[in-house]
Amino acid sequence: MSTTARHRWDGWTEPDDPAWVRDVHPILPADLMTPDSPCPHKGPVEPGSLDYCVVCHASGRDGDPALKIDPRTAPKPEPVVDPEAEKPRTRKQRRAKLARSA
Repeated sequence: MSTTARHRWDGWTEPDDPAWVRDVHPILPADLMTPDSPCPHKGPVEPGSLDYCVVCHASGRDGDPALKIDPRTAPKPEPVVDPEAEKPRTRKQRRAKLARSA
């Protein structure tokens, strides 16, 4: 199936925005990837490149204005739940408390 036919079939269209960020090229370690793996790149990743280090998460698109989050359109953060807050008691727990106090 050609790319055009596939895009017609799944309804995907490429954004018109010229600042659209394309896919990145992952830089993988030469050996097995473990928590102790050294970065496969030597020095910083070249600015503007599409390379992305899967070990240290550095990329050439860091600091790109197209990747900045607009606070006006960003979703609000979820409220922080206090872990020490008292959870609502079940009916059984409420009745047991009433029985102890009576």
